[in-house]
Amino acid sequence: MGTSNFARPQHVSCTYAILLNRYDEENDEYNTPDSDDVDAVKENIRDMLFEKDKDNYSFESSFGRACEKQALGEFRLGVTVGEIDIDIQVVPYFDPGYYEGANLDISLLYEGDEYESTDDIVSDVVQYFDPENPGLFAIHSKLIVPKLEKLFDSYVKKIEEVFSDVSEEKLRRIGTASNGETFYETCKS
Repeated sequence: MGTSNFARPQHVSCTYAILLNRYDEENDEYNTPDSDDVDAVKENIRDMLFEKDKDNYSFESSFGRACEKQALGEFRLGVTVGEIDIDIQVVPYFDPGYYEGANLDISLLYEGDEYESTDDIVSDVVQYFDPENPGLFAIHSKLIVPKLEKLFDSYVKKIEEVFSDVSEEKLRRIGTASNGETFYETCKS
């Protein structure tokens, strides 16, 4: 039974594959990148991300996963509308492939928890917030969603520019067979 090599992208437009095995024609074999190659690629990505926004990028990350995913720093961002103040972390990460290489993706964090969307974050904030002025709060809670979404999307774009520059393959999943084999096409974005 086959297994997909790369995880499905969460917040990026395609699978940005890096550190793939290289075919050595002279020896008729594939060479796998060593740990020095992996460290060099990760450091290069971190430096490129830092250059995108030096004020909001941190080389450290609050991405507290106990699995293979490895944070490549994080962008710490905030949005305020009226009484509502939301601080998020946009975390680019490196996710090793099942068979070879790795793919690059982004996680969205609020207070250390991972979220699928900015709407989910605002929904949680609104649920537990005790406003001084409930009417004004209702208006502000509707205004913060597009503001937060616009901010998040702008950082996804910045991060994808870096991912695009460093990826060896840009792939889009087009299907998975019942045996687990996954089919990709070249991503055009």
